[in-house]
Order: sequence, then structure tokens, then C-alpha cells
Amino acid sequence: MKEKTVKQLDGDIYGVRIIPAIIEFIDTVPNQKYSVNLCIQNISQFSKRIRFHEPVAQVSNLLEGIF
Repeated sequence: MKEKTVKQLDGDIYGVRIIPAIIEFIDTVPNQKYSVNLCIQNISQFSKRIRFHEPVAQVSNLLEGIF
């Protein structure tokens, strides 16, 4: 009997897969908007709640996106 193997990716945490796992903006310019596509997938059998937190830096903020 074969065992079922499950590969865990770097962005898998608490039953949620996040791609890309890390978002980093380098060489940014003040007052410029930067965006990135983020894929979030529930890989568990149960529903999950996701919360986005503002960045720690005073010069950046989290803008509301289209969900």
C-alpha cells in the first residue's frame, strides 16, 4: 500500500497556501504606489479567516485592494 505524500511549500501555514510567501519592495521611491498580486488558497478542510496588518514602517501603508 502506497503512502500519500503531501508536499508542503514555503508559503503553507495553518492550512493556507500563500504565493508568493514573501513580498519585498526594494529601491522604492516616496509617494509612489507599488502593488503585487497575491494568491491565497485554503488547503485545509475548514474555513479560515485572514487578516492583513499595516507595515511597521511609518512611510508605507496597506491600501485596500479588490477582493
